[in-house]
Amino acid sequence: MAELIELKDGSVSLPAVVHRPAQGGPWPGIVFGPGGLGQGNIHEPDWLAKPLAAAGFMVVTISYRAAYPGDDNRDYGLGLDVLQNDLGVDQSRIALIGDSRGGMSALRTAALDQRVRAVVGLAPPCDMKHNVRGTQLYAPMRHQTQLVMMGGEPDEVPERYELVQAISYADRIKVPVLLVHGLFDMHAPVEMSLYMERELRRHGHKDVTVETLEGLGHFWERQHLGDEHYRVVDIVLKWLVKTLRCTQPTPSKEATLSTGA
Repeated sequence: MAELIELKDGSVSLPAVVHRPAQGGPWPGIVFGPGGLGQGNIHEPDWLAKPLAAAGFMVVTISYRAAYPGDDNRDYGLGLDVLQNDLGVDQSRIALIGDSRGGMSALRTAALDQRVRAVVGLAPPCDMKHNVRGTQLYAPMRHQTQLVMMGGEPDEVPERYELVQAISYADRIKVPVLLVHGLFDMHAPVEMSLYMERELRRHGHKDVTVETLEGLGHFWERQHLGDEHYRVVDIVLKWLVKTLRCTQPTPSKEATLSTGA
């Protein structure tokens, strides 16, 4: 069951979607942040949020107050507040998931918010300085769009990049981490996740899993053959069940179809 809600932070009001499992709780809870260079589309993550809810997770899909990700952790926090205030949610089993920009911000939030027990980054641009410098050479128009979002080049406003990029928080992330990346991703190349894994391990983090998917791009597409979302759903669902030590319910028909089982 999906419910449209609003997240409130003073004068800020953000649309969100709550996906509740059909079966009774207590449920593990997920806050899901979408990708994009704007404020995010709350329906974009449905491909993963719906099968997660069908498998017994309560999922809150958020949006962002601004194009610049500086306050994304606060917006994730608003989603966490929804879970915290719901009597049907098991507060010991709370995770964050983020797609692209959302993955970068989910990782940062996991470093800053003690309520988080696990975090999943899907194709996250963890090192924004590196990512933006790279697009200057191979995708100048995308580069200009990134500069508008970030407020300038990495060398012009380094503090804005360091504030939002996940790699800057590698020393403070203590919860289990899953990074999933397509090897044909040209928006946020797979090295973004590999660099993040390296930094996490350099700071002593041992519970890091990286899953790379051959032939898939940033949107889990296999060129003109269509997307393979079901592969990501399967990886994320199995990892969450194991990591959060869930007693996995019998998946609904929707969850089974979504994972290709």
